[in-house]
Amino acid sequence: TAGAEALEFLECSENSLSALALTSNTSLRKLYCGMNPFTELNLDGLVNLTEFDAVNNQLNRLDLSSNQNLEKVSCYNGKLQELITNGATKLKELRCSENELTSLDLIDNKALYLLVCWGNQLTSLDLSSHPDLFTIAAGDNQLSSLITTGAVTLNQFECDNNKLEHLDLSTNVNLSAVSCTNNFLIRLNLQNGNNDNINGLVNLNNPNMSCLQVDNAVYATTNWNDVDDTTSFSEDCFYALAVGEEVLQEGMVLYPNPAGQILYMNSKVQIQSVELYSMLGQRLMQWRYPE
Repeated sequence: TAGAEALEFLECSENSLSALALTSNTSLRKLYCGMNPFTELNLDGLVNLTEFDAVNNQLNRLDLSSNQNLEKVSCYNGKLQELITNGATKLKELRCSENELTSLDLIDNKALYLLVCWGNQLTSLDLSSHPDLFTIAAGDNQLSSLITTGAVTLNQFECDNNKLEHLDLSTNVNLSAVSCTNNFLIRLNLQNGNNDNINGLVNLNNPNMSCLQVDNAVYATTNWNDVDDTTSFSEDCFYALAVGEEVLQEGMVLYPNPAGQILYMNSKVQIQSVELYSMLGQRLMQWRYPE
């Protein structure tokens, strides 16, 4: 395509291309090059590119950092080990499922509306600064941390088959469908003030979660049946203040509940140590009795 500076649309999918040189095609707006055997692709200088499709390719690395007008990317079902989206500040839709990604930095992609990244090896996702995010499909990864605070538009959420122990969806007030099956969940907070809008909740095979925090326990029990028999609903699961049952029997009192900036503890027995965790499982404080 050298010399075709005015080229705006290129469709070359389902061929046997071993290489594709595009750096001189600076007017290119839409590129569809999926199902080709090339292992490298340089998109530097394609500042006008808005749509990019490279599904079923052999790419190991994809750098989109110079494509600041890019809005839609499809690169699923490949061999990607590295995907760089920093600089693609207008990116709205990212479909990168079924690759070999172990990390995904989306901090610059605040305009993101749809994220489909299932079937990778991701261990963490931070989506706390994505107010327009509507759909997250992040199942079949290795996720132990998934943060959605700030994703106030989030409507569809799926994180099945991961390693999550703690999940806080209380700030995602527009949720309508939630699926968290096959994790290691201990804590799940769905108390977002708008549980009536959640038409579907699937939270199966999380046997370590005894309590799921919701707006209204009666409503949740009546309408949400796809949960484990060991899980009950409550308006206050008291997640962050868990103590041993034997200590409670000795007369420990914790107040107020819920706590704000100050938490009082009274006990008839000497307290040896205290650890305070957030809803996300992060240790906020540790105190030990002086020896």
